[in-house]
Amino acid sequence: MATLLRRSRLASRVHAPLAHVASRGFIAGAAFKLAQKAMPKISETERVALGCGSVGFDRDIFSGSPSLKKLLDTYTPRLSAEEESFLANEVETLCTMLDDHQVTVDKDLPPDAWDYMRNKGFFAMKIPKEWGGKGFSTHAVSCVLAKLGSHSFDANATVAVPNSLGPGELLVRYGTDAQKTYFLPRLADGTLIPCFGLTGPHSGSDATSLIGSTCVVQRGRDGELGVLATFRKRYITLAPVAGVVGVGLDLKDPDGLLEGSGGEGFTVALLERNHPGLRMGPRHMPLNSAFMNGTVEGDDVWIPMNSILGGQASLSTAARHTPTFSPMRQRISPHSSSASPPTRSAAALDGTCLSKRSQRAEASLSRRVRSARRARYRRRWVRTRACASSSRCPSPSLAASRRRSPARDARATR
Repeated sequence: MATLLRRSRLASRVHAPLAHVASRGFIAGAAFKLAQKAMPKISETERVALGCGSVGFDRDIFSGSPSLKKLLDTYTPRLSAEEESFLANEVETLCTMLDDHQVTVDKDLPPDAWDYMRNKGFFAMKIPKEWGGKGFSTHAVSCVLAKLGSHSFDANATVAVPNSLGPGELLVRYGTDAQKTYFLPRLADGTLIPCFGLTGPHSGSDATSLIGSTCVVQRGRDGELGVLATFRKRYITLAPVAGVVGVGLDLKDPDGLLEGSGGEGFTVALLERNHPGLRMGPRHMPLNSAFMNGTVEGDDVWIPMNSILGGQASLSTAARHTPTFSPMRQRISPHSSSASPPTRSAAALDGTCLSKRSQRAEASLSRRVRSARRARYRRRWVRTRACASSSRCPSPSLAASRRRSPARDARATR
């Protein structure tokens, strides 16, 4: 009788916490399934971004043990002497030229401010010096925008777009030699002000949800390969004054004319303001703000392949790495004042992203299999112990497991 009592107490001590764990897992699993149904599905754009993005201090945050000292020791962005001079002189001069109240009343920046921004390279801070730009770091651009934003929000928005969302940085990374030679010097000296057409009436900044902005690969009258595009863009910053626009399009090739050189998907076309069929206007005034904002539209616009960013070979590849609006999203290398883009080709980047995603998918599947196996073993063990502690056990094998030797009972008691 004493042995049975000891075994019963031991079983109750073991079974109680395991039952609590099992119930907690059941509740957590049900809550997770409920949240999974309520949360929106991850888009293809987000999937590509997660596969291609780098990991920095955010890893320490999600690990639960972030270190401020490590952050300060690892990321120490510094301004170069040229960047400090630009911030103290040109930016300061531009701020003195702007009367925020008058800008709000006139719904535009003064003409001398526009000329000053063109001539002093405010629209070319991210274009390398070899193409006539400033070649500033991301940290320097952020400092310039912060100072302008403290004086005039409209000036901040006007300068931010060409140095973040505009096609200048895309051209540097993925443009053909002919595209770089033609566009980058004109963007650097202010001859062309850029804008980027992505948002539409029924789709926002999701590059894979271009509702109403499609293009189909066709051959022209002279046999030249190109695309026939129809698009509707709105709320495009700087569209009323831009000389070149990068238009985000959903490319289709139903007749297989690409013949393996390029593929379907998100594509960027570089169109100048006088391109046949392109309509830029009328102007929007979101929140009654003074910065330039308007529409970009076109119906059955013929676009030759040399106007596609990166040419035919880069179709639906280079544009996958479109930079986001905020210049602070680019990772700053440790102990460096410059955050220059990598020199790897778009195809190499895309291949690396695909391999990383497949490796992560395999690792995630293995973790899920192991977790399910452990949960199955844990449930079986809990049922076994519960049945073993009962006076009536329906299973002969479990009943046999109750019959222990005196030595095992002594070890269990200890």
